[in-house]
Order: sequence, then structure tokens, then C-alpha cells
Amino acid sequence: LQLQACGLARPLAVDEYVPPTFSTPRGSIFVDAAVGSDDAAGSSDEPLQTLEAAAAAARGRRNATIVLRAGVHRVARTVALSAEHVNLTIQNYEGERASLSGARGLAIPAAAWQPYRVGTGDWVVREGSSLVLGRAVAGKDSGPVKFLGVRGSAAACQASASRLDMGGFAYHDRTVTGFEQMCYGVERDAFTWATEPQRGVTSGFVDRQNTWVADVSSLGLTEQIVGLRRNGRRSIRARYPNGDPELSGDWLTGAEQGMGGGDYVKGWVPLSARSQWVKPARRGDPFEAVATGADWPGVEWPQYAGPQDGEGDRGAFRIGIGGYCQHDLADPVAGPSGYWCSNRPSRGQCWDRKTNRGTGCTQTHMSPDGLVLPRARNYSARGVGAEVVAWRGGGRWFTQRWRATGFD
Repeated sequence: LQLQACGLARPLAVDEYVPPTFSTPRGSIFVDAAVGSDDAAGSSDEPLQTLEAAAAAARGRRNATIVLRAGVHRVARTVALSAEHVNLTIQNYEGERASLSGARGLAIPAAAWQPYRVGTGDWVVREGSSLVLGRAVAGKDSGPVKFLGVRGSAAACQASASRLDMGGFAYHDRTVTGFEQMCYGVERDAFTWATEPQRGVTSGFVDRQNTWVADVSSLGLTEQIVGLRRNGRRSIRARYPNGDPELSGDWLTGAEQGMGGGDYVKGWVPLSARSQWVKPARRGDPFEAVATGADWPGVEWPQYAGPQDGEGDRGAFRIGIGGYCQHDLADPVAGPSGYWCSNRPSRGQCWDRKTNRGTGCTQTHMSPDGLVLPRARNYSARGVGAEVVAWRGGGRWFTQRWRATGFD
């Protein structure tokens, strides 16, 4: 919610789900995924094992209740309900935590896991490289970049960062004007090894990589795994930098946070890394669909006074179909369409359609055609099949996700 932009502190406590408590009607059908059997009677002493079996037992019984005991109840296929299940209730048992899952359980023994890349835990140091260029403030903390004081050497700075369990450090020698002998550390949970060349600066990080792999060929998986949960929590695909995209949005700092300005400091390559994007080629124009009150006779249509059209102002709604969104928006619901797919958005356009150049307020969502990412040379697949996620800073209203199709 970016509460910090409203002058509000982020709550320290996290809301926890508490299962509700219902009374258990007489004659309820009990299901226990752990110890039940679909050949049982379905009573509290002899519960069924699956929801599918319970639904079959409830067929033809008005106002039946299925009670799920604690645990994860896996549903391998759609449970069909019909008019024969009128007023059916499915509930947990008296405050127990029960959940339904369409996922398949994976039992991977500990012996199947093998180390793939386990770090040494030692410091890796690079001279002529700055971890904090553009983020450090002379003599002060700046978000996750902490001023550790003036130190006589890079080794002394590294020792200070180590004592404070920092993820990385940057030391400026006497030749760096304005930052003479200043030492900085970067907090572990906001650390990304994204450096810029800078004379007189030495930076380092602790090699904490801990990657393991397991052979799952014996599990008989025949389809792509589109999602993975571990102990009930969503797991994310391996990524660089490591971070949970569902939580990293909490850590936005800098100017105009409410409008998407500033910089994410956890789980993203920072702006200071100066990522280089390949300019998008000119795409064909989209089909412009515009609806006004004239298209809906007899319907009260908003006619708001204001300087701009769109979103109901002065009664016009506009979307673009195709164009720059033709290949970039693979949405199975909306398809390649949307307000921001238009080449003539109602809020204005600072983009020259002939030269394919913008002047600062381009509204159409133009995805870049590539990314200059030198570290991709280290990937075994040369980047093909990798996914790139980026957020649009400064007036940002969206994130984008691409799949790499080639490597030059």
C-alpha cells in the first residue's frame, strides 16, 4: 500500500488467519486426509479420506454438512456438485485449520538433495568498483546503505561491515572527493551485487550462496510445474537478485513514492546499476476503440468537467487493441488490449509516431526489445528461457515480465 508515502508507518505485526469455529450438525460427513478411508462410513470415528468421496455420500441428502478435519485436502479433479447437493455445507471442524489444494504433493527424500553451488562464507573483494555509487550520502545513512564511519583502509571497513553482519561494503580512499575514507555497509536483506566502476573505491560482499538441486525424475512428473508451495507458502523461481516479489514492493524508497518514483531496495537490481535496455522497434498501430454516450442511448453517461478525456471524463472511454501490445500482453482474459495500448491515449502523448521517439511523457506501454545483461554470459543456457521482471520507475503503474528468446 506504500503507506510511507502517506506519512504512515508500516505495521510491524502481520495479520494471521484464524480458522473459524462452527457447530457440527448431527449426521455430518467427516473427512480426514491423513487417516481416513474412502471405504469408511464417513462418521467422526470412521472418516472418509477425500472430498470427492464425501460429495458422493452427500448426494441426495438435503442440508448435508461435510466436515474437514485439520490438514491439506488434495483434490485431484473437479468435484462435481448438482441439484442433488442442495444446501450442502462444507466446513472445517471446530476451529481446526483445514485447506483444499489442487496441487500434487511431492515427497522428495533428503538424500536426493545435492549441493549445486554453496558459498564459502568468505568476503569477495573488488577494487575500482563501487557498490553504493549514486546511493551513498556523505557521512549519513541512506535507506539500506549505512554509513559506518571513517576508516583507515578497505580492510578496516570490511571488518566493520562484518561485525554488523552487512551484506556488502564500500570503502572510499583519500582520492574520492567528498567521501574521503568513508566506509559504507549495505544491509543483508537489501543487498544486491550491482556495482559501478569508480576509481578509489573498494567494494565487497560475503559469498552466501546456498543452492541445492534434487533429481525428481522418479516422481513421474509429465507436465510443467506452473507453481510450487512449500509448507503452504508460495515458492518463487530462482532469480537474481534473490527476493520475494510479493513482498519486495514494501521496500520502495526515494522521491515521489506514491507515484512509483524512487527505488526498490530489496529483491531488485537498483537504479544505480544503470541497466541498459534495447530500444523497442516501431510496431504497427493498434486498432483504436472509443466508446461515448452516443453508443449507449438511454444510459446515464458520466459527463465530468475537466481538462482531459478518458476514464469517463467528458464521456469517452478509449482502448487500443494490438500495436505495441500485440506480443507483449499475453493475457488470456484481456488479450492484447488496454487503455495503455492506445497510440492516442486521452491523457496525452509525448511520442512522435514517425521518429519513434518520446520526450518524457510517453503514455503508450512500449516494452523494450532486449536487455544488456553481461552476467548472462555465465548462464548455462545463455539466457534462453530465462525470465526478466522489471518495474517502471517514475510514474510507474505496472511491472513487466519477459521470457528471453535469444542471446547475442
